[in-house]
Amino acid sequence: MPMFTPALSTEQRQILKIAEELAAEFGKNAAALDREGRFPLEHYDQAHEAGYLRLTLPREFGGWGADPYTFCLAQERLAQGCAGTALAMCMHLACQGLLSFLLTPEQQRAIFSDAVERRISFAGGGTEEETGGTWTELAPSARREGDHFILNTTKRFCSGAQRADYFYCFLGMADENREGLIANVSTFLVPRETPGVEVVPVWDSMGMRASGSDNLILRDVTVPESALVGRPGLGFSQASRWVYWFLFGESATYLGVAQSALELAVQHIRSRHAKHAGTKLAPGFDRQLAIGEMTARLETARAFVHQEAMGLSTPERMRRGYTQKSMARAAMAKYVATQTAIWVTDEALQILGGFGFLKEGAMERHYRDVRAGPFHPPRNSPSALALAGHHRLGLNLDPNMQQSASPAARAAA
Repeated sequence: MPMFTPALSTEQRQILKIAEELAAEFGKNAAALDREGRFPLEHYDQAHEAGYLRLTLPREFGGWGADPYTFCLAQERLAQGCAGTALAMCMHLACQGLLSFLLTPEQQRAIFSDAVERRISFAGGGTEEETGGTWTELAPSARREGDHFILNTTKRFCSGAQRADYFYCFLGMADENREGLIANVSTFLVPRETPGVEVVPVWDSMGMRASGSDNLILRDVTVPESALVGRPGLGFSQASRWVYWFLFGESATYLGVAQSALELAVQHIRSRHAKHAGTKLAPGFDRQLAIGEMTARLETARAFVHQEAMGLSTPERMRRGYTQKSMARAAMAKYVATQTAIWVTDEALQILGGFGFLKEGAMERHYRDVRAGPFHPPRNSPSALALAGHHRLGLNLDPNMQQSASPAARAAA
């Protein structure tokens, strides 16, 4: 648990209590889910029943309307139970939060009005194998025909797809040449029951094995104009204003895994020294130093993520979304969080030694799970830190952000 957390509201404490109770339940079969590579549909039923999956649903539709900071706090706790489940739910909650700003009022009423009763879940699709996972250079896979669109694509790594009722998808436009756009990408919200939509359960990974990050296939899927999210051709640019839902949710999820690894290391040291000849010997200096440094690094990364999340958690900042500066800083926070999570988990494994290497314990699973963190956009390659460098050098990250405001912001302008 964090050493320091600012004063929380009664509602925030209630949300965190729900997350902690779910984590305790999910943790009971996390090892079995990892071993089997099975997606936990039953966890979704529990989370819907507890109200956790309406965390980012707007209040007017029966949700908590949580801000990014509350989302961070909750996700970190949930991930300490079953990381794969937490990652899949992170994607649902992030899509739900982002869509609450991108959808028009009419679309919100159509999608969100019965979200609680129907226990609606969302998943997202961006990555395409043929484009190497670059979301800004998608293959032309959507074309307009009169008053509707035809969609053809295969999306990889669609976490939570087996339970999703709607898929929020980024698709390259085949028939609209819009000069000056950084990427001619449009976004669509596709109902699962639409003919031509198929989820193929192919997820068999090193880590995050319970996340159900399967393939989503769209074959000649016909959707109406109302399925278009925002303005055509500006899908990536306008979504980038509210991508903080994904960045902060991912960051918190991996910090939660690292926290679990640290706790295992602490328990291991305490247990070994308590059993030694029936005495209470203090751990060696090297062990004390290791635990201290792990704690310091984890607390530093957490503070960075929380600071950026809190900065975006006022109603006005949430409505406006990212600025150039906040985009760059959140990318840095995600980089720091995931890299720190890997380092802390590596150190924790070293403390457990051979015991941590065995599949009979949770450390081996944590070690594999955190390895997924760097692959989430922006990847922990030079491109992630280049966002910060762009801003620091006074360069423009995306000239289209000025024309890609939310429907509410455009109406008020």
